[in-house]
Amino acid sequence: MLRAADEALSSGVKEISVAEFGVAGGAGLLCLQSYAERVEAATGVKINVLGFDTGQGLPKGTGDYRDHPEIWSPGDFPMVWDELRPLLRPRTELVLGDVAETLPDFVKNKLRAPIGFISIDVDLFSSTRDAFLILSLPERKTLFRTVIYLDDTETFLYHRFAGELLAVEEFNRINSGVKIDRWRGVRGGRPFADAVWLDRMHVCYDLEAID
Repeated sequence: MLRAADEALSSGVKEISVAEFGVAGGAGLLCLQSYAERVEAATGVKINVLGFDTGQGLPKGTGDYRDHPEIWSPGDFPMVWDELRPLLRPRTELVLGDVAETLPDFVKNKLRAPIGFISIDVDLFSSTRDAFLILSLPERKTLFRTVIYLDDTETFLYHRFAGELLAVEEFNRINSGVKIDRWRGVRGGRPFADAVWLDRMHVCYDLEAID
């Protein structure tokens, strides 16, 4: 999120949005809204926090290997809305429903500030593919470089022929002006350079923004 705020400052952008796809119990979304306060105070960039989830756990996937049915089942990671709602602050908005249905209208009519960071923790190929619409819709609002965290990519269970990694490959195949790559050099100059989560960091480049 701090990298996203720095990217915004370098582009003259004073307000950004950050989003989590796959809210489940809400721990990640609550962390985002806490970090948003700290990053906003440190940089002066206003940060809106968004959460996207079905509200009912993992949806039914494609039914084939691409959605890792050997790992995940429909209904995994349900949300307890009544417990999460009182913890959400005014800067945080939770959008419930299938993102393939909710994202197009949200991006076109409700997204106030460009996306600077997204966390993807929807597990399935099909859900990740749909979440990536926020980066590729014609009406998209993103920074030139949008930071991405892909949760389910760096263990023995995962490979680039299914799940989130396959969604990245498909995204790059079908989008000529927007591309996702690993965050190259992410470990440089960090006091915690051996942290496992650094291997999950990616960047989306909106190449059309510089035409």
